[in-house]
Amino acid sequence: MAAVLIIHLGIHKTGTTSLQAALRHNQDSGHLKNVGVNYVRATREGANAHHAFARLTQDFSGSDEHMRDLFAICDEVLAYPEMFHLISSEAFDQCSPAAHRFLRDTIEGRGIEVRAVITLRDVGSLLGSVYQQHVKQGLISADTSAFIRSAAERRGEVVGFSYIHEDIFIQRVFDVYGSESTILIDYRDFVAISDGVSEFLVRLGIPGRHAFDSLPKNNVSLTLEKMSFLVALSSSLREATEKSEIQDILRPVLYRLAKSDVKGEAYQFPITCEALELCELVNKGLSNLARPELSSLLRSPVKTSGTPLLDATLIPEDQLRKFLVIAGNTLPESTRTKVLSSFKMG
Repeated sequence: MAAVLIIHLGIHKTGTTSLQAALRHNQDSGHLKNVGVNYVRATREGANAHHAFARLTQDFSGSDEHMRDLFAICDEVLAYPEMFHLISSEAFDQCSPAAHRFLRDTIEGRGIEVRAVITLRDVGSLLGSVYQQHVKQGLISADTSAFIRSAAERRGEVVGFSYIHEDIFIQRVFDVYGSESTILIDYRDFVAISDGVSEFLVRLGIPGRHAFDSLPKNNVSLTLEKMSFLVALSSSLREATEKSEIQDILRPVLYRLAKSDVKGEAYQFPITCEALELCELVNKGLSNLARPELSSLLRSPVKTSGTPLLDATLIPEDQLRKFLVIAGNTLPESTRTKVLSSFKMG
């Protein structure tokens, strides 16, 4: 029997960060080894996931560094052929088909069986999660309609919103790894449940249910006002600040906002007509792939409720001033002044 390497390819926003953290923890504690599973250490170097190797695979350069890392993974797998081996990075979903074929052919050339696994999420909730992530990183304006239209127009590209268009990504994976060697898992089957790691492994075909340490919660949930404040900040910074600098400024602000005791209603992404059309478009593509694992996603109702578009004027004056105090000296003085003046509170 050949050694088996399972490559978890993403997609983004399907509980991957929590899953990877749990896999690493259970690997370090020896729980995975006890059930015949190895979360490959090569190329992780103490990290939760194999992002560095996935990014090298994206470049598809066949560089010395890439080949060295690829062979290190293969060597670790071959050292324990009786175990199931797993690598994981949502950055793999940005690799071209040619890069995936090179990865598959090289690993199989070492006598290792390759399987792919994709974690999926219904498009309605995925849109909201992606949008909130972009706001937190200072990458997007408050116009949700423009965001959704952009997602629809860029359908099929390998960058940006490619992980929204699950049907296109799945088809690419089928074409390279074969549909029979590709496992599809609905993220609700393992996220936010006490035995999430065990459920994930069962769906990989690893027999038995076992006790593992649970998946940690990584995403920061923010209120409507806090999300609007982040948009106001990024808009104020956008004219004179590099994108990477905006993210550096917003990161500590986000952390402080999340820890603050300023209460409010949790932000809910508004599902618009454009969002419903995009959901229908993606579901149509998924149904064409005719895999039973997709049925629960296709049956998922798309909720049409939601809070209004993010708008800085929604923030009460007392909360705005609290937010600015919470942000503290992480903000340039010019930004503080600009935010206040935009609310006519200067």
